[in-house]
Amino acid sequence: MYFKNSIISTKLRFSLLTGAITVLSFVSVHAQSSVEDAFKSISTSEDLSGASISCMFMEVLSNDVVFAHQPDLLLSPASTMKALVTRTALEMFGPDHQFETELWQQGSISNGTLNGNIIIRGYGDPTLGSPNFKKQDLLSEWALILKKAGINSINGKVILDEEYFSGEPLSGTTSIEDGGNYYAAGVHGLNYLDNAVDVTLSSETSAGSLVQITGVSPFIPGMEFISEVEASDDKQDNAYIFGQPFDQRRYIRGTIPKARKAFVIKAAMPHPAESLGHAFVDLLNTKGIKVADGWEVAEQPTINTGEILLYTEKSEPLSEIIYFTNRKSINLYAACLLKHIGMKVSGVGSFESGEEAVKVFWQSKGMNISGLQIKDGSGLSRANNISTRQLAFVSTYIGEAKEAEYLRSLRPFEGRGTLLVKSGYIDRVRAYTGRTTLHDGREVAFALIINNYACTATEANRILKKFLKTITKE
Repeated sequence: MYFKNSIISTKLRFSLLTGAITVLSFVSVHAQSSVEDAFKSISTSEDLSGASISCMFMEVLSNDVVFAHQPDLLLSPASTMKALVTRTALEMFGPDHQFETELWQQGSISNGTLNGNIIIRGYGDPTLGSPNFKKQDLLSEWALILKKAGINSINGKVILDEEYFSGEPLSGTTSIEDGGNYYAAGVHGLNYLDNAVDVTLSSETSAGSLVQITGVSPFIPGMEFISEVEASDDKQDNAYIFGQPFDQRRYIRGTIPKARKAFVIKAAMPHPAESLGHAFVDLLNTKGIKVADGWEVAEQPTINTGEILLYTEKSEPLSEIIYFTNRKSINLYAACLLKHIGMKVSGVGSFESGEEAVKVFWQSKGMNISGLQIKDGSGLSRANNISTRQLAFVSTYIGEAKEAEYLRSLRPFEGRGTLLVKSGYIDRVRAYTGRTTLHDGREVAFALIINNYACTATEANRILKKFLKTITKE
């Protein structure tokens, strides 16, 4: 009797197992079919004919491929490159890491006078004084710290030490058309106010008339703006700023809408350390702390044994910086993180060392890094190259609390909590990457990139957005 029941039980278990496999197979095929069917709206679109198109959808828990189309094609990722860099930074530094800037006293104090210098020593905080964070009045706080140290006047100067990073502040592959704009601000050991300058323009009521510059903030001594901008019937901001790091002259070309009395555009700050030095000395003088010799940027700074550390300014936690990096797509923060990654691994904070460190990290996690090119960390340069297989791999990586902070930095796509994305856009490039839940309930990591489309950017984006919403469970 026992033997007979065992046979029945075994047959029953086999039958149930076979049924379960059949159901699972059906679900897998159905999920692939639904994504594949929806993808036809992209692959057969006349608007995207001639474009390079790639996508990869991977199940998060198993890393199984759900659907792929040319996943090893190397493409320009635009700002989806930030997903790779921010995820790496979270793993290497941890979500609670803070970047530091130090105030040092050099010399002795006698009767309220510092016979020496104040040194501001930067360690690559990308957010120092940033309007994205609550601590925007830090210079007044620093002045108060000097007062508390007994310093009422400085018989010397304020020295800016910005030499923490190596190499050029801006990737050499950055387009000359981008160089003078705020979104292509250079990365320095001392950054200030997001390394951006507000330029206020005033346009007349007639299209074609020249636009006037009516304000620049913050004021930067020696900086010159030359406007060739015209008023236009177009309602868009089509003004572009030309210039390079350390170059005090900026040319503004293009158009802005007509009849605007205070139209603000943003330029890249030529040399943030100079801007910080000027602003701090000016504030100290207004608060009665006279600085005899002004400020200077140290060319070869050294730490002397007689220096006294007065204060350490700490950034917001890295998790918050990454939140803004991805949500607002801030190129400066991403580029700065790439240099920090290089500094941590090799002791050299350059774009090249950061690229190598990121590649080694992800290769150690099982990623095939063949063809991966990380030129600036932000995705602004068209010389960046990544495959959707590589980019989707980033979002499949599970790292407990670090994973949660990464996902928090991704934007819910048009309010959908089941579709978290980092988007990317530069000329003739549209891209999305992140996590989503398919109609069968499975969570997948994905990457979707198109390059060199002939239609408008708006139309290309409309096609991609429709596809993503079609496959996502609401």
